[in-house]
Amino acid sequence: MAPRRPPTRWQKFRRWLRSERGKAFTHQSPALLVAGVALYVSYWHIRHVLLEHGYDQVSAAITPLSVDGLVIVAARYITRARTPLAKAFAMAGFGAGVLATLAGNVLAAEPTTVGYAVAVWPAVAVVLTGAVLHWGEAKPKRKRAAQPAGATVPAESRRRVRVARTASA
Repeated sequence: MAPRRPPTRWQKFRRWLRSERGKAFTHQSPALLVAGVALYVSYWHIRHVLLEHGYDQVSAAITPLSVDGLVIVAARYITRARTPLAKAFAMAGFGAGVLATLAGNVLAAEPTTVGYAVAVWPAVAVVLTGAVLHWGEAKPKRKRAAQPAGATVPAESRRRVRVARTASA
């Protein structure tokens, strides 16, 4: 029997594409490319508006990063917030960031309907690609442990038990 040859680069690549990391890469890369282009265009629109309104070069260069960055950071934390207040702040930050990036892009537009439509697109693309990346893939459902046939769960364990809090002196 002849010895088995090691896999070729192409075979290794195909195996990697079928892996979980390969699937994640091929699903996320196009969305990241679209978001990168949209962020680039949005950055220059907002920078142009800031320079027209008297901002210095440094402020005009870094302020657009905070505008679009707020959208990205807030979207990331909306579902990860541990308290209702933290979720409210994340949602407020997301809304403020979307409004600011829309305003910056619209102010940079030519004053025509087509100009406004073209200028709004980067902001819309940033928000939608962020949503697709964050909420796009379904998470696998947890499987419940199988119970033996005929097993019943007592009614007491099925109900939520409310524990009374005692006041400490």
